[in-house]
Amino acid sequence: MFYSKNHIKYSRFGINFIIKTLVDKLKILYPRYFKGNYHPHSFRHSKATHLYNNGTPLLYIKDFLGHSTITTTEIYAAPDSKKQRELILKNASEIKIKTNYSNGKKESLDIWLKSGSSASLSICVIFSR
Repeated sequence: MFYSKNHIKYSRFGINFIIKTLVDKLKILYPRYFKGNYHPHSFRHSKATHLYNNGTPLLYIKDFLGHSTITTTEIYAAPDSKKQRELILKNASEIKIKTNYSNGKKESLDIWLKSGSSASLSICVIFSR
């Protein structure tokens, strides 16, 4: 896939050496952005994660990466925490929670819990078993 200026195919070790050399230089120039270790698979993983977080279906990413099953590709399906939070907040207003407790029952339960009555609590635990 990658060839030298002499038209010789780079080995896996050659690609690792090039990436390590470049990343070492970048760590000196931009220490804040380059932490940890980098290898060729880091780029593959980053590309797949970016594709997924920007809406590309997993089946397309599976084909792009050359995986034989979607299970292997699901490793990259960790949602971006910012996007995940936005979706949860957006849809939270549509979620309706049904409760069997009136406000009065909730308040009395809160008072009982805040009172710290350990004897009452232990009795409740014993009888709930």
